[in-house]
Amino acid sequence: RRALELSPAFEKARYNAAVVLVLMGKSDAARAEIEEAVRRKPERAGVLVNRGVALSKQSRAAEAEQVFELATMIASSADEAHYNLGAMAKNAGRAVDAVKHFEALLRTTPADERGIAALSSIYVANRRSADLARILRGAHAASPQNLKFAFSLAQILSSSSDDTVRNGPEALRVAQIADRIAKHQDAEVLAVLAAAYAENSRFDEAQSTAREALSRAQAANRQGLVSQIEAQIAGYE
Repeated sequence: RRALELSPAFEKARYNAAVVLVLMGKSDAARAEIEEAVRRKPERAGVLVNRGVALSKQSRAAEAEQVFELATMIASSADEAHYNLGAMAKNAGRAVDAVKHFEALLRTTPADERGIAALSSIYVANRRSADLARILRGAHAASPQNLKFAFSLAQILSSSSDDTVRNGPEALRVAQIADRIAKHQDAEVLAVLAAAYAENSRFDEAQSTAREALSRAQAANRQGLVSQIEAQIAGYE
């Protein structure tokens, strides 16, 4: 606080003062400091995230979460803060809190790969296929040339056990995009493309594409994938 009294322009001290205040339980005062700091020097907002990370590494999880929550007030640091809060909640087994923060991250940055990976694992574990398809659609729309997003979206749309999630035409369109990105070289992508053909009742193309996927998997000596594709082909015969 003394640094602020001597020089109100010393905004790093203002951010640090906000951290001290929130850790003292003085949330309203901390928010006031942050609002003024952001007004003056928004580019220094990373101070809060850095402090939260440091506290987390010191196993001071509760304090780290308080600081990260403060950082969510600032647009430039909100994504990183939400990701850290989500990761901490996930590691602590608090799935509801983790989902809240990862969803907040993806609302502003739908193609954030860390957020997609973390939230996907939660949705897969809890069999929330519709939610998984939703976030993957958002990621693919925001980053259409990202192979992971296209592959994962095509996979769930063509092979989900939930009839309401499967969508043959969309699965085929996205699988073809994934195959183009992979330059028709990736066995797993070709297997998903085959599944998309099958979902559209185009079984001749499903068989030929799956056999090509099998050939590439065998050449790469990927025995687990070979077995999977062999079972896939048997289902088309």
